[in-house]
Amino acid sequence: MKKFVSLATVALVAAGIYVPLADAHATVNLLLGQATTASTATWFLRVPNERSNKSTFMVTMSVPAGIQQSISVRQTPGWKVSFTRVDTGQKDGEGNAIYNTTKITWRSLPGNLIYPGMYGAFEFRFKAPSTPGSLCFPVDQVYNGAGKGQANETVSWSGPSGSATPASCVSISA
Repeated sequence: MKKFVSLATVALVAAGIYVPLADAHATVNLLLGQATTASTATWFLRVPNERSNKSTFMVTMSVPAGIQQSISVRQTPGWKVSFTRVDTGQKDGEGNAIYNTTKITWRSLPGNLIYPGMYGAFEFRFKAPSTPGSLCFPVDQVYNGAGKGQANETVSWSGPSGSATPASCVSISA
């Protein structure tokens, strides 16, 4: 796993999309290339631990309406993924129900927390909308209590740009 993280970090730096931890929060970044209309690309959600005495054990990303039918997730070792889906009432060519994925939740398995000073990266793909615009991805990051019996802390990265807890937004160009 250490080798994978090192190679991934090198690839991100080389691609010019590495974001330093201090500027971070929860961010959605394109893995490679450019985000263009109607294209399918791989993205990742980067979630740094910004607490000195707590670890992140759960991350929930809200999926923008324009991509809810096309998003898929790469399995992340050490994390269980679950989906919140809504039946659209439509059927595909084989008669199967078509669902919108409205939220994706990653929950750490034992021993796989995002510890202080570290970050987690969660990969996903989607087909971009056919018109240019912005897609925003609100994220809830849940930290465990700092001590036994202490309450969990949820940080909602859902605010406007420039706020203390901004949602991550990406631009899709023509």
